[in-house]
Amino acid sequence: MLRGLTHFLSVFRDNAREMLAHVEALVSLIGECGVLVERNWTRHPGQLLYRDRWQIVAMPDRHLVH
Repeated sequence: MLRGLTHFLSVFRDNAREMLAHVEALVSLIGECGVLVERNWTRHPGQLLYRDRWQIVAMPDRHLVH
């Protein structure tokens, strides 16, 4: 489903506190490999492509992609 997309967001839902604790360690490891990870908050991530109880994946509105 995400094939061909160049910009999408993986956003953790506000009730995913337990999962976010695990993500902090992953973000640290990814950062050591030189990959930029940004932490942002939004109520409007764009078009929803996927969701489960911890996260959503969305294609952001065009004006938000830089």
